[in-house]
Order: sequence, then C-alpha cells, then structure tokens
Amino acid sequence: FTEVTMETLVRKNSKITVGHELSSSNWLNNEKNTPRRVVIEGSPGMGKTTFLEKMCVDWVNKPSSLPACMREIQLMFFIRLRNLKEPWSPGGSTPVMELINQSIDIKELFADDKRLQLEEYCRAKPGNICFILDGIDELKQECSKAIMNIWKGEGCIRNSVIITTRPEHQEQLYDHTTPNQYYRLRGFTEENQKEMISRYFIDDQDTAKTFVEELFHYRREMVGLFLTTPLHLALLCLVMEIRKCLPASITLISEQFILILIRREKEREDEPQCQYITLADLENDKDLDALGKLAFRKTCKNVFSFSQGDIDAIS
Repeated sequence: FTEVTMETLVRKNSKITVGHELSSSNWLNNEKNTPRRVVIEGSPGMGKTTFLEKMCVDWVNKPSSLPACMREIQLMFFIRLRNLKEPWSPGGSTPVMELINQSIDIKELFADDKRLQLEEYCRAKPGNICFILDGIDELKQECSKAIMNIWKGEGCIRNSVIITTRPEHQEQLYDHTTPNQYYRLRGFTEENQKEMISRYFIDDQDTAKTFVEELFHYRREMVGLFLTTPLHLALLCLVMEIRKCLPASITLISEQFILILIRREKEREDEPQCQYITLADLENDKDLDALGKLAFRKTCKNVFSFSQGDIDAIS
C-alpha cells in the first residue's frame, strides 16, 4: 500500500475551507476518542476504498499500527453500499442488525445462538463497533433513507460510522448530521508516485527506473493528470508492463487501457484468442458504443463520473 496525501476540511455555512495536510498513515493520530461520524471525500479512482480496506486489514493483522483512537474497536464491518439491494421495513431487526444482515451472509457465518449473541453485543457495546460505508454516491435511492437514519444515529448513536463519497455527493450527508471529522483524499505526491511504481515493478527495478525517467523527465506534461490518481497510475504501470513503453499520446494510452481491461474480462469468461482482440474488433460493440456516448455527453456537461442508474438507462 502506497501512502496518499490527505487534508482536513472544514465546512461552515455551506462553504468548505481546507485545514491542514497530513499523510494517510497518521490521519487520526491527533484524535483522543473514537470518532463517531467521519466523511472521507475523494474523486473517482483516488483510493478511498483501498485506503479503508487497508485499515480493515491492519485492524485484523496489525492493530498496533492503527491510530490509538481506533484500537478500542472490537467489531468492524466494511460495507459496499452499492451492494445493498432493498430497504428494510420498520418493526423488524434494529437498523444496525439489518445493515449487518444485508452486508454479510450472517446465517452462513453464525449459528442461531451466535447470531443472538452478536445482536446482544451490538446493543450492549455500541461504542466498540465501526461501520465503514463505502460509496454513498453509489447507494440505490430506495436504500437511502435507511442508511441516512444510521448516519444520523437512529438506534446506534454511539457506533462509529465512516462514509466515503465523491465531492458532489457530500451535501446530502450534511443535510442529516454534521460529521465530527471531514477529510479529503487529495492524491499522490511525486514521492508517492515513485514509490508506487517501484512497488509495482518490485521484481523488475530496471523497468521501474526506465518508467520513472520517462514519466518525470520526458512525458510529465502529457501524463500529468494520470499521476495524481492511484487507479490511473496503476493502469499506466499495467500498460508499461505489457508494452515495455508508453504510447505516444493520451488517446493511444486510453485505447490501451480499454483493450487491456476488455482482454482481461474476456479471459475471466474463458473466451479463446482474447489476447488478440484489437480496437477494430470492437467497432461494432453496442455496449461500448453506448458507454462512449454516455461518457461524451457527461464530459460536455463537465461531469466526469456517472452512476449505475445512468448505465441502466442506456442498456
């Protein structure tokens, strides 16, 4: 895991101001108590999900590496909000237990008596539970009310809730309650970028050295936008790994991104000869054509992300 740069944000009267800069390794070091409501904002591909997945892994394997305020957590649930399928009805389980039920196969993991113990623990020790709700911008509309009730603290005011969001969706969180902490993942510094490249080519440092030299000395102006985002830098590394050099333009790099992703998807589907797929083979692909038109329309409106609903509308 390569560190990324973060910054604290302060929101007052609908205006957001930047506080201080910090590293993702020490983001909560100054907090004395477990934070109850935290927002982590970042543009698509900036590393929000990976950052919090890393925190979960450390919570299991290296709890001493976590900020002191998070070491009291005894249960941590990482929940991808896009996977929630339907809202739950009142009168059944508590909001917290229903969220757990929807997020993991609780019947598969726990016998009946253990499920009761888990529910009792959640009631008795709410301050020791952390919910990481990943992607409020990907949450289906019909599930929104239930999740916002949990964010407000309905039946779980003492639970710790960390929510990730894209910048354009943070407003709805403030409509329901004010977070204790508000952070933005800002991306890679040059040092972070070089570290990621070195780690990606851990067994081929000659390629790593060549790649760094090409990126930072000859091609920086062309690929600068790709360097600050972990996802895009990973794709650049993948292109370099396969081609051993970078294409001559942003358009050609983007074409390689598409080809690599499609070939890998075809490999998972066990399609023969998928490694020989070219752009010419994709000219009549209706799905790609529809996605291209959607991306073009959004870009014309200065919008650089789209939802599952947008994709469903063109399907």
